[in-house]
Amino acid sequence: MIKKHKGLIINVSSISGRRPTPLLSLYSGTKGFIDLFSRSLAAECVTRGVYVQSLCPGYVVSKLSGIRKASLIAPTPEQFVLSSLNRVTVPFTTGYWTHEIQEFIQALLPEFISNKLTMHVLGGVRAKALKKKNRAQ
Repeated sequence: MIKKHKGLIINVSSISGRRPTPLLSLYSGTKGFIDLFSRSLAAECVTRGVYVQSLCPGYVVSKLSGIRKASLIAPTPEQFVLSSLNRVTVPFTTGYWTHEIQEFIQALLPEFISNKLTMHVLGGVRAKALKKKNRAQ
Protein backbone atom coordinates (compact mmCIF):
# COMPACT_ATOMS: atom_id res chain seq x y z
CA MET A 1 0.00 0.00 0.00
CA ILE A 2 2.78 2.41 0.91
CA LYS A 3 4.65 1.65 -2.35
CA LYS A 4 1.48 2.24 -4.38
CA HIS A 5 0.63 5.36 -2.35
CA LYS A 6 -2.90 4.04 -2.09
CA GLY A 7 -4.78 2.01 0.48
CA LEU A 8 -7.37 1.75 3.20
CA ILE A 9 -7.20 -0.08 6.52
CA ILE A 10 -10.31 -0.23 8.71
CA ASN A 11 -9.81 -1.53 12.24
CA VAL A 12 -13.00 -2.24 14.17
CA SER A 13 -12.88 -1.12 17.77
CA SER A 14 -15.90 -0.14 19.88
CA ILE A 15 -17.45 2.88 21.51
CA SER A 16 -16.74 0.92 24.73
CA GLY A 17 -13.01 1.34 24.11
CA ARG A 18 -13.24 5.13 24.26
CA ARG A 19 -13.46 5.28 28.07
CA PRO A 20 -13.56 2.88 31.04
CA THR A 21 -16.38 0.36 30.84
CA PRO A 22 -16.98 -1.33 34.21
CA LEU A 23 -17.95 -5.02 33.99
CA LEU A 24 -16.45 -5.16 30.49
CA SER A 25 -12.86 -4.23 31.42
CA LEU A 26 -11.06 -6.74 29.22
CA TYR A 27 -13.32 -5.98 26.25
CA SER A 28 -13.05 -2.20 26.60
CA GLY A 29 -9.29 -2.40 27.23
CA THR A 30 -8.60 -4.39 24.06
CA LYS A 31 -10.93 -2.18 22.03
CA GLY A 32 -9.14 0.88 23.46
CA PHE A 33 -5.83 -0.56 22.25
CA ILE A 34 -7.25 -1.04 18.73
CA ASP A 35 -8.50 2.56 18.71
CA LEU A 36 -5.20 4.13 19.81
CA PHE A 37 -3.14 1.82 17.59
CA SER A 38 -5.29 2.73 14.57
CA ARG A 39 -5.20 6.47 15.19
CA SER A 40 -1.42 6.36 15.69
CA LEU A 41 -0.99 4.37 12.49
CA ALA A 42 -3.28 6.84 10.68
CA ALA A 43 -0.98 9.71 11.68
CA GLU A 44 2.03 7.78 10.32
CA CYS A 45 0.38 6.85 7.01
CA VAL A 46 -1.61 9.97 6.11
CA THR A 47 1.18 11.51 4.00
CA ARG A 48 1.76 8.20 2.21
CA GLY A 49 -1.68 7.91 0.63
CA VAL A 50 -2.87 5.19 3.00
CA TYR A 51 -5.97 5.86 5.06
CA VAL A 52 -6.26 4.09 8.42
CA GLN A 53 -9.56 4.29 10.22
CA SER A 54 -10.54 3.44 13.77
CA LEU A 55 -14.20 2.40 13.53
CA CYS A 56 -15.77 2.52 17.00
CA PRO A 57 -19.45 1.57 16.72
CA GLY A 58 -22.07 1.40 19.41
CA TYR A 59 -24.75 -1.29 19.38
CA VAL A 60 -25.67 -3.01 16.11
CA VAL A 61 -28.27 -5.77 15.72
CA SER A 62 -26.31 -9.03 16.11
CA LYS A 63 -26.02 -12.23 18.13
CA LEU A 64 -23.06 -10.75 20.03
CA SER A 65 -24.99 -7.66 21.16
CA GLY A 66 -28.10 -9.71 21.90
CA ILE A 67 -30.15 -7.08 20.10
CA ARG A 68 -32.58 -8.72 17.70
CA LYS A 69 -34.59 -5.75 16.46
CA ALA A 70 -33.28 -2.54 14.87
CA SER A 71 -33.91 0.74 16.66
CA LEU A 72 -32.71 4.31 16.58
CA ILE A 73 -29.54 3.43 18.51
CA ALA A 74 -29.04 -0.09 17.12
CA PRO A 75 -29.10 -0.24 13.31
CA THR A 76 -29.15 -3.42 11.26
CA PRO A 77 -25.74 -4.60 10.03
CA GLU A 78 -26.69 -3.47 6.51
CA GLN A 79 -27.65 0.03 7.68
CA PHE A 80 -24.46 0.29 9.70
CA VAL A 81 -22.17 -0.81 6.86
CA LEU A 82 -23.75 1.61 4.37
CA SER A 83 -23.38 4.46 6.85
CA SER A 84 -19.81 3.63 7.88
CA LEU A 85 -18.60 3.26 4.28
CA ASN A 86 -19.51 6.91 3.72
CA ARG A 87 -16.82 7.83 6.27
CA VAL A 88 -13.87 5.68 5.13
CA THR A 89 -11.35 8.52 4.85
CA VAL A 90 -11.99 9.80 8.38
CA PRO A 91 -9.35 8.57 10.90
CA PHE A 92 -11.95 8.08 13.66
CA THR A 93 -15.68 7.45 13.43
CA THR A 94 -18.41 5.57 15.21
CA GLY A 95 -19.84 4.86 11.77
CA TYR A 96 -23.46 5.75 12.48
CA TRP A 97 -25.10 9.08 13.25
CA THR A 98 -26.79 8.07 16.51
CA HIS A 99 -23.55 6.50 17.72
CA GLU A 100 -21.84 9.86 17.06
CA ILE A 101 -24.43 11.52 19.31
CA GLN A 102 -23.86 8.88 22.01
CA GLU A 103 -20.10 9.43 21.79
CA PHE A 104 -20.53 13.21 22.04
CA ILE A 105 -22.77 12.97 25.11
CA GLN A 106 -20.47 10.47 26.82
CA ALA A 107 -17.49 12.77 26.21
CA LEU A 108 -19.31 15.56 28.08
CA LEU A 109 -19.88 13.45 31.20
CA PRO A 110 -17.30 13.32 33.98
CA GLU A 111 -15.78 9.83 34.16
CA PHE A 112 -17.22 9.02 37.60
CA ILE A 113 -20.77 9.71 36.34
CA SER A 114 -20.19 7.67 33.20
CA ASN A 115 -18.85 4.80 35.34
CA LYS A 116 -21.84 4.96 37.69
CA LEU A 117 -24.33 4.90 34.79
CA THR A 118 -22.47 2.04 33.10
CA MET A 119 -22.39 0.02 36.34
CA HIS A 120 -26.13 0.54 36.74
CA VAL A 121 -27.01 -0.46 33.17
CA LEU A 122 -24.54 -3.34 32.79
CA GLY A 123 -25.19 -4.50 36.35
CA GLY A 124 -28.84 -5.00 35.41
CA VAL A 125 -27.91 -6.83 32.21
CA ARG A 126 -25.50 -9.04 34.15
CA ALA A 127 -28.08 -9.86 36.85
CA LYS A 128 -30.64 -10.80 34.19
CA ALA A 129 -28.11 -13.06 32.41
CA LEU A 130 -27.12 -14.78 35.67
CA LYS A 131 -30.78 -15.36 36.57
CA LYS A 132 -31.39 -16.92 33.14
CA LYS A 133 -28.28 -19.11 33.50
CA ASN A 134 -29.35 -20.31 36.96
CA ARG A 135 -32.82 -21.22 35.67
CA ALA A 136 -31.28 -23.29 32.87
CA GLN A 137 -29.18 -25.33 35.33
